[in-house]
Amino acid sequence: MFPPVGRETILLVEDEQTVRTVAKACLEEYGYRVLEAGNADDAIEICRNRAEPVHLLITDVILPKKDGKSLSDEIRKMRPDISVLFMSGYAAEIMAEKGLASGEYAFIPKPIDFDQLLRSVRSALEA
Repeated sequence: MFPPVGRETILLVEDEQTVRTVAKACLEEYGYRVLEAGNADDAIEICRNRAEPVHLLITDVILPKKDGKSLSDEIRKMRPDISVLFMSGYAAEIMAEKGLASGEYAFIPKPIDFDQLLRSVRSALEA
């Protein structure tokens, strides 16, 4: 079965350039428009300056200066309808420390399996 295809706009926030580049290419291949940011400040600026909808925020949990949960909270103040998908390579204990209890938020582990990424994106957008 082929991964789901979409047309929505996604804001991808990942401080590792290689991960961001590969994830962006994968998502664009399946029809998504991807805006990318290497840090929380750039992501906030994109949301602040963009008039068009951003349907999904995909953010790393651990970012320089601001964690993904804080970033998502700030972006949701500007865009209350945005869906959020967190990603991280850290253990569940660290996730809980960041306020992301297991099962409470949409989450994908790193390293990223791209079929799982596409399915998680579709699920987050339809939730």
